[in-house]
Amino acid sequence: MIAAAILSLLALLGITPGSLSDWWVSELRWLFGWGAFGFAILTGLLGVLIIRVAQRTPAQIPWRMIIGLESAFLAVLGVLHAFDTSADPWTLIALGGGGGVIGWGLSTILGSAIGLAWAGVGYSIIALAGITLAFDIPWLLWLSKLAAVIATAGATIAARWPKPASVSPAAPKSPPVAEEIVPPKPVVV
Repeated sequence: MIAAAILSLLALLGITPGSLSDWWVSELRWLFGWGAFGFAILTGLLGVLIIRVAQRTPAQIPWRMIIGLESAFLAVLGVLHAFDTSADPWTLIALGGGGGVIGWGLSTILGSAIGLAWAGVGYSIIALAGITLAFDIPWLLWLSKLAAVIATAGATIAARWPKPASVSPAAPKSPPVAEEIVPPKPVVV
């Protein structure tokens, strides 16, 4: 599997042209579009895992990593196809672009219900959730650290910002002088 992954990557990069490799690349691009590179890399990682199991040194890979990477990969295929508006979706598959026929199917399923742009946003969120699940990324911790950095930067900028000239407070006004109040006189016409 590792050899197949390496040969697939070399063929996708155009380094090893030939009738068999050209056919293989066209099939990978038809199926996965630009995700063919990710497929080749994931195939190589699977080959490494198989070798480790054969050597009786299996890696302890949590289920969340496998499920997360699979869901992120499929969601990225949907994103690649949903956000590429350069050509007709089926023509894009024939050109080997977007997310291939899998990305086309995913983007068509959700895009027909809510529109391609929103389908792309939805698949982006699914991809981010898959990566978060696979690598156990503590987003809330990162966001709190980012908020602390922004607050510190804001305080530093505010401390360095020139302050307006201070205006001395006005002296308190003295109470008004009492005036004589004269009742109005009636007007006779």
